[in-house]
Amino acid sequence: MVCIPSDVQVCHRTLSRIRESGRKAYIIVVKNQQWSRQRINHVKDVARKSRVTGVFYRERFDFSQITQGNVKSLEHIMEGLSPSMIIIPFVNSSDKFRRIVGWSSLLASRSVRNILMYDLDTKNVRYNPNVFVKKSKSLIDSTQGARMVVGSDIQKELADPFMCHRVVLNDDLIDVLSDTAESRLASKY
Repeated sequence: MVCIPSDVQVCHRTLSRIRESGRKAYIIVVKNQQWSRQRINHVKDVARKSRVTGVFYRERFDFSQITQGNVKSLEHIMEGLSPSMIIIPFVNSSDKFRRIVGWSSLLASRSVRNILMYDLDTKNVRYNPNVFVKKSKSLIDSTQGARMVVGSDIQKELADPFMCHRVVLNDDLIDVLSDTAESRLASKY
């Protein structure tokens, strides 16, 4: 998962489910300023609760525009991890910072086969989630970062909604999402 600091908790349930399936999960947090001890501890706490394998910090991220420096730095981290799936902010987010992180992440992940996008703006008409990862039984009382999904196959159930950018239905993705997601993949996938 690539995110800005305030989004660290958004997909912790999905990251937990990935770890429960026996896969590794990492968080790449981009920032452009010094953090307080409290903010660093918050990221560490979410990572611990999500049972992620590791957290990477990208210092001095340029939030003013999409830059080659941003893309190269994310690409460098991803090359070392060789991810089969990534979760990034929606590239058409109404939030400028998420949009820049989303586009930079998308450009940096050209070799990644499976890309899911999240968005926190519930009024963004361009965001149309088509994969919903349901809550874990071990996280029943944890509702942070979840939205009520209305009008879907899992109506009135808390879930992490994602929009597929690129999905290759292979065993790796199916293993990660099986028994954890209800997919309504568009026919083009």
